[in-house]
Amino acid sequence: MNKKSGNGNEWIRLCEDCMWITLRRLLDLEDMEGAQKEGLTWIMTSDRNDGYNCVFDLDLDPEPADRELDRALSRFRDRGRHSWWWVGPTAQPKDLGQRLAARGFRKDENLTCMALDLTKPLPRAARPKELELTLIRDTELLQRMMDVFCPAVNIPPAQGRQAFESILTESGQPDPAYRHHVGLKEGRVACSSSYFRMKDVIALDYVSTDPDFRRKGYGRAVFLNALKGAVQEGCTGAVLLATEMGRPLYSSLGFREVGTMTIWTDSPQEKDVPA
Repeated sequence: MNKKSGNGNEWIRLCEDCMWITLRRLLDLEDMEGAQKEGLTWIMTSDRNDGYNCVFDLDLDPEPADRELDRALSRFRDRGRHSWWWVGPTAQPKDLGQRLAARGFRKDENLTCMALDLTKPLPRAARPKELELTLIRDTELLQRMMDVFCPAVNIPPAQGRQAFESILTESGQPDPAYRHHVGLKEGRVACSSSYFRMKDVIALDYVSTDPDFRRKGYGRAVFLNALKGAVQEGCTGAVLLATEMGRPLYSSLGFREVGTMTIWTDSPQEKDVPA
């Protein structure tokens, strides 16, 4: 990709695409149903957790938008499901948030779209001597990584199982489309950072540090190791969606903010999110 220096819209679109690719992988799981259609994609799971009952990639014409929103929403409410609606910077119509709020939705979380030019030198950082950095090549270590990642980011067990299955091949092996990097402390998974490629750009995911090993430089070390691996593979850019907790780390490594992804939910649980 040769538009890293100026075209923010390209970065925004890549950030959105990386999330849509991750979510669409769930459609291949046995207990999922959904459809990718013009204007939006919806996914529903047997689990009542709203994280994987969701609508995304919204691109609706303003006039029929209300009808399409109600049609999609009824699929979930008729089954007693709450849902997440992912509204990115390019979502249409532009007043989509207001239309969702009128239907009982509230902002659940704001994620920051961030991008990094991998053609520039990466920051230098000393690897903690006690930390072993390795690339996952077997299912057992991948499961151990997910056992750390899911609790660290508050993913419920059922949703965690679905996330794990979505990064396996049909034969039950780690999907080669992903590169999963972990840091091991005395054989225990302490931190992780994964990515998949979209041509010459990587989308980072599954970034976490076990609470027992935070503030030791482990997360930074495994994250930089993943970036170095991407550079060695010839990648020229990186994108991710950052939580409020993760944003300072990514900013310190040179990532810049290019937009905001808002998750809207009709779940009754209260959670204050800055406007």
